[in-house]
This record gives sequence, C-alpha cells and structure tokens, in this order.
Amino acid sequence: MTQPAAEQLLNLANRAERGPLTADEAARLRAGLTHHCARADQAESRLAALKRAHVALATQAGKDQAAIERLRKALAERRAEIADYEAETEPAPWSDAAANTCSRIEDALREFPEPQGILAALDPQEPQP
Repeated sequence: MTQPAAEQLLNLANRAERGPLTADEAARLRAGLTHHCARADQAESRLAALKRAHVALATQAGKDQAAIERLRKALAERRAEIADYEAETEPAPWSDAAANTCSRIEDALREFPEPQGILAALDPQEPQP
C-alpha cells in the first residue's frame, strides 16, 4: 500500500466530519499520519546534523583563516627582513630567491577560492524541487 499524500489525509479528515470512517479509511488515515510524522522527524534529524556540520565547518574555516593570516604576517616580516638586509649590504643571491618564494606563496593565497556554502547529501527517496 502506498502512503497517502497530505491532500488525501485532509480528504479523509473532512470525510470524518460528515460521519464515521470505515475501518479501511481509519487505517489509511493512521498510516498516513504515522508516515508524515516519521518524515518530519527525519527532516528534523537531518537539519540538526546539517547545523552541526555547519558549526564544524565554520569553526574549521575560522582556524584556516587564522592560519592564513599568520602566514601573511610571516611573509610580510620576511619581506621586511630582506629589505633591511639589502638596504645595509649588497643584494645577495638568496634574497632574490626568498623574495620570489614569498611572491609565489602570496599568489597562491590570492588564488584560494572563497567557500561557497555547504553541500548536503540529498535523500534519493525524497522528491526533488
């Protein structure tokens, strides 16, 4: 037996107002209500899981962003050290390599894509919008 849709359940409830339901109608109404309540419970459970995942991802994103900021600060400090060294002495071969490495790291940080949101696994049994 397929589960009745919400509209069918409303029709049965309307029918109950006009007179007693047959045993089959009452069983269908109970089965439908049980089914829809179970789906609501599943949806609440999935929502709670998604909220927990969101909090975990947001926490990790904050940690990642803090690490990126520490790296940017370290790069700026390294560039300042190179500039100070070159101001006091002649440029050394390692200073160009260090500056190039700083530039490559900064480029990589600029190309890092912004997060676009959280993807949730879809239930294959649920109708899709």
